[in-house]
Amino acid sequence: MVSSTLRSVWKRIEDSHNNCAGLCRGCPLCNSRLLLLKPDRPESVRVMVVTEGPNRYEPIEFLASCANMPTYPYLYTLFRGRFKPVGPEANVYWTHVYKCFLDGKQSMVRKASRKCRQYLEYEVKALEPRLILAVGKSAFKALRAGSRDKRLKRQLKDAFKKQLRGPFKDVNIFGVKVDLAVLPHPSGRNRFWNKPPKETPEILNTISEAILKTV
Repeated sequence: MVSSTLRSVWKRIEDSHNNCAGLCRGCPLCNSRLLLLKPDRPESVRVMVVTEGPNRYEPIEFLASCANMPTYPYLYTLFRGRFKPVGPEANVYWTHVYKCFLDGKQSMVRKASRKCRQYLEYEVKALEPRLILAVGKSAFKALRAGSRDKRLKRQLKDAFKKQLRGPFKDVNIFGVKVDLAVLPHPSGRNRFWNKPPKETPEILNTISEAILKTV
C-alpha cells in the first residue's frame, strides 16, 4: 500500500536525520537537520509540493516547513485557502530538495544535493502523486534531473511561460507519471519578480485551477 511504503520512506529519512546515518552519513549539512513535514494520511494526498529547504531554525517540536516564509502564504494563495499540509485532513505532501537548514552554506549544497535527491526519488515513488508543484530553481532542477522529458530542458522562466494551458501533462519523473507545475520562488530577492512575464497572472490562475481540480 502507498501509505505503508511512504511511512517506510519516512522512517528511513528520520533515522538518517536522527543518527546522521544511511544516505545522510558524511553530509556537511547533517548537523543542521530539522523535523520535516508529513501528512498523517499520505494515502489520501494527491498533490506534492517541492521547495528548496527549511529557511530558519525553529523549536524542535515545530515543523520546519511551516516556518518557510514567504512560501507558506504563496502556497496558501495558490490553493485558494485550501492548503492543508498537516493533520488528519492534510491534502498536500510538502517536502524539500534539501532536508536540512542551509544557513548560507552554499558551498556545501552540491555535496548535500546528491544525497537529498535520493530521498526525493523515494518520496515521489512512494507517494505517486497526480500533481507535483516545483517551487523555485532548486526544486525544478532536482525534478528535471529525474526526468528525460524534453519539455523540461529549459530554464525555469521559460518552462513557466509554457504553462498557459496548465501544468505539463504526463511527465515521467523518477519513473512515475505525473503532472508538473513549475513555479518561481516567491522570495523578493528572486529576479523573476523584477520583470515577470506579462502572462504571469493568467499562468498562476491556470495552475491554481489545476491544483483545485486535483486536491
